[in-house]
Amino acid sequence: MQTAAAVKGKLVSTAAWQLAQRLTVDDSARDQQLNALAAPNLGPEEAQVVASDGVGVAKGQTDGVEMANLSGAALDKAYVDREIKEHQSMLAALDSQLIPSAKSEVLQRQLVDLRAETAAQLEEAQVAQDGQKRREILSQPDDITFGP
Repeated sequence: MQTAAAVKGKLVSTAAWQLAQRLTVDDSARDQQLNALAAPNLGPEEAQVVASDGVGVAKGQTDGVEMANLSGAALDKAYVDREIKEHQSMLAALDSQLIPSAKSEVLQRQLVDLRAETAAQLEEAQVAQDGQKRREILSQPDDITFGP
Protein backbone atom coordinates (compact mmCIF):
# COMPACT_ATOMS: atom_id res chain seq x y z
CA MET A 1 0.00 0.00 0.00
CA GLN A 2 2.83 2.40 0.89
CA THR A 3 4.73 1.63 -2.29
CA ALA A 4 1.60 2.04 -4.42
CA ALA A 5 0.91 5.43 -2.87
CA ALA A 6 4.54 6.50 -3.29
CA VAL A 7 4.86 5.63 -6.99
CA LYS A 8 1.32 6.26 -8.21
CA GLY A 9 2.00 9.86 -9.26
CA LYS A 10 5.06 8.82 -11.27
CA LEU A 11 3.59 5.91 -13.23
CA VAL A 12 3.13 6.50 -16.95
CA SER A 13 0.94 3.63 -18.12
CA THR A 14 -2.75 3.62 -17.36
CA ALA A 15 -2.67 -0.06 -16.35
CA ALA A 16 0.12 0.45 -13.80
CA TRP A 17 -1.59 3.55 -12.36
CA GLN A 18 -4.93 1.73 -12.09
CA LEU A 19 -3.21 -1.16 -10.32
CA ALA A 20 -1.60 1.21 -7.81
CA GLN A 21 -4.93 2.97 -7.25
CA ARG A 22 -6.75 -0.31 -6.69
CA LEU A 23 -4.12 -1.59 -4.27
CA THR A 24 -4.15 1.64 -2.28
CA VAL A 25 -7.93 1.52 -1.82
CA ASP A 26 -8.35 -2.25 -1.42
CA ASP A 27 -5.44 -2.72 0.97
CA SER A 28 -6.46 0.15 3.23
CA ALA A 29 -9.95 -1.25 3.70
CA ARG A 30 -8.69 -4.81 4.15
CA ASP A 31 -6.08 -3.82 6.73
CA GLN A 32 -8.76 -2.28 8.92
CA GLN A 33 -10.92 -5.41 8.74
CA LEU A 34 -8.18 -7.94 9.35
CA ASN A 35 -6.32 -6.13 12.12
CA ALA A 36 -9.42 -6.27 14.28
CA LEU A 37 -9.68 -10.04 13.81
CA ALA A 38 -6.08 -11.18 13.58
CA ALA A 39 -4.64 -10.98 17.08
CA PRO A 40 -7.31 -12.84 19.07
CA ASN A 41 -8.03 -15.43 16.38
CA LEU A 42 -4.63 -16.59 15.19
CA GLY A 43 -2.46 -19.11 16.92
CA PRO A 44 0.96 -18.03 18.25
CA GLU A 45 2.80 -19.00 15.06
CA GLU A 46 0.33 -17.22 12.76
CA ALA A 47 0.23 -14.16 15.02
CA GLN A 48 4.01 -14.05 14.64
CA VAL A 49 3.63 -14.09 10.83
CA VAL A 50 1.20 -11.18 11.05
CA ALA A 51 3.37 -9.36 13.61
CA SER A 52 6.49 -9.90 11.50
CA ASP A 53 4.74 -8.24 8.58
CA GLY A 54 6.94 -5.29 9.52
CA VAL A 55 9.66 -7.19 7.64
CA GLY A 56 7.49 -7.02 4.53
CA VAL A 57 6.86 -3.33 5.17
CA ALA A 58 10.58 -2.72 5.55
CA LYS A 59 11.24 -4.63 2.33
CA GLY A 60 8.49 -2.65 0.60
CA GLN A 61 10.08 0.58 1.77
CA THR A 62 13.45 -0.59 0.43
CA ASP A 63 11.84 -1.43 -2.91
CA GLY A 64 10.21 2.00 -2.86
CA VAL A 65 13.60 3.67 -2.36
CA GLU A 66 15.06 1.66 -5.23
CA MET A 67 12.11 2.60 -7.42
CA ALA A 68 12.56 6.28 -6.53
CA ASN A 69 15.51 6.33 -8.92
CA LEU A 70 13.40 5.02 -11.80
CA SER A 71 11.00 6.79 -14.11
CA GLY A 72 8.81 6.13 -17.11
CA ALA A 73 8.46 2.60 -18.42
CA ALA A 74 11.28 1.34 -16.17
CA LEU A 75 9.35 2.44 -13.06
CA ASP A 76 6.13 0.91 -14.36
CA LYS A 77 7.90 -2.39 -15.02
CA ALA A 78 9.65 -2.48 -11.64
CA TYR A 79 6.43 -1.64 -9.80
CA VAL A 80 4.27 -4.20 -11.61
CA ASP A 81 6.95 -6.92 -11.29
CA ARG A 82 7.21 -6.19 -7.54
CA GLU A 83 3.45 -6.41 -7.06
CA ILE A 84 3.30 -9.75 -8.88
CA LYS A 85 6.00 -11.22 -6.62
CA GLU A 86 4.38 -9.81 -3.46
CA HIS A 87 0.94 -11.14 -4.39
CA GLN A 88 2.31 -14.59 -5.25
CA SER A 89 4.07 -14.64 -1.88
CA MET A 90 0.91 -13.56 -0.08
CA LEU A 91 -1.16 -16.27 -1.79
CA ALA A 92 1.40 -18.89 -0.76
CA ALA A 93 1.28 -17.73 2.89
CA LEU A 94 -2.52 -17.69 2.90
CA ASP A 95 -2.74 -21.19 1.41
CA SER A 96 -0.02 -22.85 3.45
CA GLN A 97 -0.25 -21.13 6.84
CA LEU A 98 -2.91 -18.57 7.53
CA ILE A 99 -6.14 -20.10 6.21
CA PRO A 100 -5.49 -23.62 7.54
CA SER A 101 -4.49 -22.25 10.96
CA ALA A 102 -7.31 -19.74 11.50
CA LYS A 103 -8.86 -20.37 14.91
CA SER A 104 -12.35 -19.05 14.13
CA GLU A 105 -14.77 -19.39 11.24
CA VAL A 106 -15.03 -15.61 10.99
CA LEU A 107 -11.31 -15.19 10.54
CA GLN A 108 -11.14 -18.11 8.11
CA ARG A 109 -13.90 -16.52 5.97
CA GLN A 110 -12.06 -13.19 6.05
CA LEU A 111 -8.84 -14.88 4.97
CA VAL A 112 -10.62 -16.75 2.16
CA ASP A 113 -12.07 -13.40 1.02
CA LEU A 114 -8.59 -11.90 1.25
CA ARG A 115 -7.26 -14.73 -0.88
CA ALA A 116 -9.88 -14.07 -3.56
CA GLU A 117 -9.09 -10.35 -3.53
CA THR A 118 -5.35 -11.02 -3.68
CA ALA A 119 -5.80 -13.42 -6.61
CA ALA A 120 -7.85 -10.77 -8.47
CA GLN A 121 -5.17 -8.15 -7.80
CA LEU A 122 -2.49 -10.56 -9.02
CA GLU A 123 -4.47 -11.15 -12.19
CA GLU A 124 -4.73 -7.38 -12.76
CA ALA A 125 -0.97 -7.02 -12.25
CA GLN A 126 -0.32 -9.84 -14.72
CA VAL A 127 -2.57 -8.16 -17.30
CA ALA A 128 -0.60 -4.92 -16.79
CA GLN A 129 2.66 -6.87 -17.21
CA ASP A 130 1.39 -8.46 -20.44
CA GLY A 131 0.51 -5.00 -21.77
CA GLN A 132 4.01 -3.78 -20.90
CA LYS A 133 5.54 -6.69 -22.79
CA ARG A 134 3.35 -6.00 -25.85
CA ARG A 135 4.34 -2.31 -25.84
CA GLU A 136 8.00 -3.27 -25.52
CA ILE A 137 7.77 -5.67 -28.46
CA LEU A 138 5.91 -3.13 -30.60
CA SER A 139 8.49 -0.44 -29.87
CA GLN A 140 11.37 -2.62 -31.10
CA PRO A 141 12.66 -1.68 -34.56
CA ASP A 142 12.03 -4.21 -37.27
CA ASP A 143 15.17 -6.07 -38.32
CA ILE A 144 13.53 -7.52 -41.37
CA THR A 145 14.90 -6.45 -44.71
CA PHE A 146 13.31 -7.26 -48.04
CA GLY A 147 14.97 -7.62 -51.38
CA PRO A 148 18.38 -8.82 -52.55
